[in-house]
Amino acid sequence: MLNALPRCFRLLAAAGLGFGFFASGTSSASSCDELSSLQTLLESGSQRCDVLHPKKGLRWSHTKKIGKVTVYVGNLTVPLSPHEEDVHETPFIDLMVMMMIHNSVEDASTLEPLLIHCGGPGSDASCVLHQGKEPQYSGYASWSISQRGIGFAASPSFECEAKHMKLPEKNRKNYRISDFTDCPCALPDGTALVGQSFVAIDPLNGSEVENHLSKMTLRSRRCAASPKWILTGPRNKSFNFLEFSGTRMLAHDIEFFRTRVCAHKMHLNGASYGTAVAATYGNMFHQRVGKMVINGNMPPNPFTLDFAEGQGMALTMTFAHLEMLCIQWTATPPCNWFQDQKTLNHVWESLLDELRKGRLTAPTEILGSNGAKAPGPDIPVGQIPAGCPFKACNKVTFPLSIGLLQGYLQEQMISAGFVPTGWAQPVLTIANLAGFRGAEAKTQQVKAILDRYCVLPSSPGKEAWSGVKTWSLYGTCVGQQSVGLSSSYHSKHLEGLGIAPFSKGVNGFINEATVTGYRQKWDEMAISAFLGIFSSFFAWQLDAVPVQVGYRAGLKALVVGNLYDPACSYTWSNHMRESLPDSVMIVWQGVGHCLSQGGDYPGSGMKPCLDLLARRLFVAPIPAEVLEGELEIEECAKVLERMKNDISLMREESANILQGTLGEEGLDCFIVDSGECYASIPINGEWKEVLKYEPGGFFGERALLRQEGRAATVTARSDVKLLKLSREEFVSMIEERDHKENLIRHIKEFDILTDAQVATLAGALERRWFDQSDALIYAQGEESNHFYILEEGDCVSTIRLEDGQEIEARQYAAGEIFGEQALHSGGPRQSSVSTIDAVKVLMLSREEFERKLGKWSNLKAAADDADPRRLMADFYLPGDTRGPKGSLGGEEPNPFNPTRWFAVYRPCSSDSIRKMYGKVGVGKGLNVKGKSAKKNRLSGFVPFIQISDNKHKNDVEEAPKDARTKIFFRNRLAREQASKSLDKVLKEASLKIDDPTIKIIADYEPQSFGLDVPEPLMKEAYIMRPELSPMVGWETGRQSEPAFMDMNLHSTRESSTPEVVLYQYDLADPMNPLGLLVAYAEAHVLPVVSDFDTFLVGSMGMEYSPLPKDQQELMQWCLDHTADIIGMPQRKSWTTRWLEVLKDEASMKGKTVEIPKLGFGDPTSVKLIGD
Repeated sequence: MLNALPRCFRLLAAAGLGFGFFASGTSSASSCDELSSLQTLLESGSQRCDVLHPKKGLRWSHTKKIGKVTVYVGNLTVPLSPHEEDVHETPFIDLMVMMMIHNSVEDASTLEPLLIHCGGPGSDASCVLHQGKEPQYSGYASWSISQRGIGFAASPSFECEAKHMKLPEKNRKNYRISDFTDCPCALPDGTALVGQSFVAIDPLNGSEVENHLSKMTLRSRRCAASPKWILTGPRNKSFNFLEFSGTRMLAHDIEFFRTRVCAHKMHLNGASYGTAVAATYGNMFHQRVGKMVINGNMPPNPFTLDFAEGQGMALTMTFAHLEMLCIQWTATPPCNWFQDQKTLNHVWESLLDELRKGRLTAPTEILGSNGAKAPGPDIPVGQIPAGCPFKACNKVTFPLSIGLLQGYLQEQMISAGFVPTGWAQPVLTIANLAGFRGAEAKTQQVKAILDRYCVLPSSPGKEAWSGVKTWSLYGTCVGQQSVGLSSSYHSKHLEGLGIAPFSKGVNGFINEATVTGYRQKWDEMAISAFLGIFSSFFAWQLDAVPVQVGYRAGLKALVVGNLYDPACSYTWSNHMRESLPDSVMIVWQGVGHCLSQGGDYPGSGMKPCLDLLARRLFVAPIPAEVLEGELEIEECAKVLERMKNDISLMREESANILQGTLGEEGLDCFIVDSGECYASIPINGEWKEVLKYEPGGFFGERALLRQEGRAATVTARSDVKLLKLSREEFVSMIEERDHKENLIRHIKEFDILTDAQVATLAGALERRWFDQSDALIYAQGEESNHFYILEEGDCVSTIRLEDGQEIEARQYAAGEIFGEQALHSGGPRQSSVSTIDAVKVLMLSREEFERKLGKWSNLKAAADDADPRRLMADFYLPGDTRGPKGSLGGEEPNPFNPTRWFAVYRPCSSDSIRKMYGKVGVGKGLNVKGKSAKKNRLSGFVPFIQISDNKHKNDVEEAPKDARTKIFFRNRLAREQASKSLDKVLKEASLKIDDPTIKIIADYEPQSFGLDVPEPLMKEAYIMRPELSPMVGWETGRQSEPAFMDMNLHSTRESSTPEVVLYQYDLADPMNPLGLLVAYAEAHVLPVVSDFDTFLVGSMGMEYSPLPKDQQELMQWCLDHTADIIGMPQRKSWTTRWLEVLKDEASMKGKTVEIPKLGFGDPTSVKLIGD
């Protein structure tokens, strides 16, 4: 019966609440599907915009049909800095993108984008060419992107340029890395070869480890200082590319792509590192995520130490599992060489001993010191292969290291996920090195490993250095990682696409963030992986912006993890699943990196997992969005469910009037469960049907907001089943919601939550009653699993001492929280809490809290990073005579002219702070004077309508006939409806307007959709005609103040920076005057919130200019009027009394005061404010 309710009822709830619903239409549409289709049509706009017809910033330059698909290649031109403050300063960079669409698709404009990321971070735009051809991708516009600094065409590139490469002369005694390259980002001389997760040393040798870390420190500092990272913007401001690269920037670039193709959703399919990309995008732009599959997961906690340790654990666990597999397959090569696990362990330990002694070697092309007559001294006796040619045996040998073997085995174990029975390859490698297949196989295995790593990059130009095996020709292990350049190779996939047909490897990247106590925890295999990762990241002089991976309730992702993944620990997949509480997880109990079709083979047992993955991504419906306000929908559904028996069954022949007659006061709202209803209104004296309501449609919703007359008469012509909700029930539901949210907002621990998180928490709280005194709520020593908010009554906390004595610790009153230890750390309760009298509490378990919102520690960290108070504190760090550190533009203070600072700010409300760090509001400046709301979810925002008494409409000043106002809406459909309504008002009213046109503003689409309208029309439609008295869910908690209404009109009318506009917060009714908020149009359109006011700034060592003379006179003028202000009636606010003084001065003396953009003050102070 209620199947159609959640989707259709969003509009009903939005009309009453107006908070965060995605409106598919309004009550004037007949069904949800039609509303959704209409919105899609309207959002496409008059100018076509889709994956094939993108907006400025994305350009498809080449297309090519390849079999059953068409490939598109283009450039995505993104701002280097996505931050609003850099919008006019930032340089732009080009990123290569490729898209694949199946030729069977009739209308590609209907496709939504699916990002395919193959991992790496070396995955580039060509990734889609390897996966997108599968038939299951035909329902998407599959695409991939080259990350900043990565790919053949990247500029700047994380790799060294080929021009730095060179070859030294042969037959020298020693060779250094600098003999092969002069790139500043290459490894320093004496650095062992280091890969993404290995290093070619003995990881248990302390001196080798210490030397390696010191060398990597030198490389990191030297490379970070390279001038190639500095990019200059259009106004000559310099930006360091390294500060604007990485996963977080990639998420911004993905979102930019979505806006260029005007897609409502971005679908994500990420493997390996691609899981971090998808989860980061999901955290930052969760409302835009459609389907999401993350396969072979990175850790959700972006800590280098944890990452390095986790991979070491993964490799150890996988290697141990390989040993056990071999014991089960002792009759199958290569496991038939090992009798049991003990034998395999013994062989492995013997190999490590041989490696440490330098006995696992391969002959080079370098002749030994004994000439051609005898074996060279570097070939140990007993290791000469049988039948060894005389000349070969006289060649110098090169030893294999533990680190190189670890890297090679890890690569083979990773491949097990993509190659049938690939798990056998690493075992074969061990068998070969152990000599089970003869001396020749042993030598060839060493050679194969050295050939894999100790080789210079290959080049399509076939330069002299291309593919040179340094170990063999020069007796040193210098590889792609050493010289900072990956191999390039010809790719048939890229032919005919308008780009160079060359692909790059991933071994030459400059990885960008000590090792203590780790050597005691794991064996050589894990330690080498740990060192390879950690040494590549630590000691850089630039701090990356922390990436928040995952930790977002509502993302209904499919998390895929291999139990024996040698690259991405199974533990990481578990943690990723925990960080996405609404996701699901499947586990493949096999060896290999990621779950891949290529790794399947008869009897593997992988097929069910692969089927689940395909079903989730390509067949299952898109998970329902978790939207702000959905809790209200759930509450409405509960009310309606309780009222099943109050369903009216009406028949055509009775011609019952369901909603009542036109003009009659409405008391209820109805939702059509089955049957059809028709709305009629009188037009030119005749009743005409204007709307039809089918199952899922609703009418009468205005009755829930305020008691007003019906706008139409609704009748039934067939059997109709309705769900009815009365205004009293709706108001009670809203009061319950507001009550819970207000309790949460007044608890200091919850200051870190955004509005959306407060709403989520309020909806999750459960109520319990304790009807008698001395009732135990929880006891000292029991596990901390729940926290409690006291609604009514009083409680006492007691502590039992070791001698059995019980003492009172404190008492709790209504509105306070206790048991919050369950949120932070858990563990045993430190005290007992019991009731003093009958009490009512709201409670929630830690498990449910984390399922809805994520871990408390992560919520706190995210809030701390986004808290504007932290930004202000950082601004006033010690500086020099130019100002505090925030004024220095990133430069270090002059140590010879130090200054010290402190500042005192008048705090704004916690609701305003929530909106700022929730990125739904921006602090208001001096050009906005209206008062912010103090009630409901509008609290902190500045409503445009500052009067709630309809009698005050006549006190609002007249709108100039040449003035205009910009109004922005949250979707295209709302703008269309508002435009039609405004046009109707324009035709009906006799208004004095110079230019009556209503203009479209498209500059901020698809986030905001604007109209430029005459101010007299806006005033008539939003102030003079509608009812302005408080409406359920839209109360502001402020008095009706015509003076502040005038100030808001002045703010939107006058030219100022930032530009002041209006923003319609109500998704259901674009003409709701109470939903209009004052906003700024900068890089985005965001409502303003009450900001921090500077009360006092103090400094030591700073000199200030005197206050200008005109401002001194203005200060004296203010003091002269203070007595008049104090003598005015106290019933008027301080600001209102001052406004009356200003009006009198303007009318009687013609005196007006122009407020400077940055306020009044001496030049030094004004400069600091500007900074």
